[in-house]
Amino acid sequence: METIISYLNKLVPRDSTGIAYAYQNAAFGIIEKVIEDVTGMEYAKALDFYIFSPLRMCNTSCSFEDITSAANVCYGHKYSKYGFVPIDLSPHYYNVVSAGGINAPLKDMHKWLSAMMGYYPHVISPNARDIAFNPYISTSSDHKYFNRWPGFESSHYGLGWRIVNTKNNQLVYHGGMVNGFRTEIAFDKEKDLGIVILFNSVCNYSNYAVHKFYDLWNSYYKTEKEAYL
Repeated sequence: METIISYLNKLVPRDSTGIAYAYQNAAFGIIEKVIEDVTGMEYAKALDFYIFSPLRMCNTSCSFEDITSAANVCYGHKYSKYGFVPIDLSPHYYNVVSAGGINAPLKDMHKWLSAMMGYYPHVISPNARDIAFNPYISTSSDHKYFNRWPGFESSHYGLGWRIVNTKNNQLVYHGGMVNGFRTEIAFDKEKDLGIVILFNSVCNYSNYAVHKFYDLWNSYYKTEKEAYL
């Protein structure tokens, strides 16, 4: 973090605040220092105190030592001329936990998704959710895979979350990739329907898995609705 901050302090802003937008993973690291100053805790301990423990995310951690010592853990993979091959776990992502250094199994990710959908208001307040999901900046013209989903209408960036509107769904969405792993998470606020997908390989299908799920759901829902008419 000290190295990242030293480099950021040397940068000259390209534009005034609110003029331009760009996604930069390293910028997430700055929030660690803010949270540490406000709570008086190390960032990892604050995560556990305010989020992991209240949500009973008992198998979630945020260190290289935790994931390498876990009894049940998989490796990320990349595709090569020999097919998919495993990638050694790298400690570098854990230098900035907030930018991709959290280890979580599917069961715990279900709890996190439920909290973001509003089922644990004592942990993630409605006000915090409203702030995070507010569409602050349009990203509809960005060269992003979700902007190519069938039925796409618009996309915006909130605080750490993307808001993607398609013909049939209004999705709060985020996807990421570290260490050969891909994670896709989304929920439809109106339909109260969410999904988490974890991949232990970098594959093209991860770019489309979310909208495929909602396409299937929409088709099923339409069929069921017509059956009762």
